[in-house]
Amino acid sequence: MTKIERKIIQLLSDYPEQEFYGGEITRKIGCSKASASVILRKFFKKKLIFMKAKGHMKFYQINTKSSEIKKIKIDVVLEKMNNLLPKVQKFSQKIILFGSGARGEQTAKSDIDLFIMSRKKNEIRAVLKDINLGLAVNAIIKTSSEWSEMEVAEPEFYQEINNGIILYDYVSRI
Repeated sequence: MTKIERKIIQLLSDYPEQEFYGGEITRKIGCSKASASVILRKFFKKKLIFMKAKGHMKFYQINTKSSEIKKIKIDVVLEKMNNLLPKVQKFSQKIILFGSGARGEQTAKSDIDLFIMSRKKNEIRAVLKDINLGLAVNAIIKTSSEWSEMEVAEPEFYQEINNGIILYDYVSRI
């Protein structure tokens, strides 16, 4: 996927309820009308986006049900995590992406939901405070015993986290 294609998908994904007309997309993305037109037609044919014609104008909206769109959106979140993961994993036993980012359903208003298993909570908080991902990070930091307690105390939330994407899992080599 080209940089322009990714930008178009990101713009439409950030505002899934909104319809954008072609000229609006080209201005916001910073590409030529011809490039945007070719890409939008391609995305429409692949059923990644919807298109409505109103007079001489075409309006585009993301297809939030598309599994390919969800995969792309997950990849976008994972790319944003590249700077954060090495800094956090050295203090962590496990890191899980959960919530809308793990399901490929995030919007411009979404944050990144992370579960971090660690005994070094202060170090994790310091790293999270110092890094800018362009998105807010909502980190749930628990020790392994607190994680075990969550299974009983908050079974639905525990399951939501457990259904997420494991980004890091330390395995002791004895």
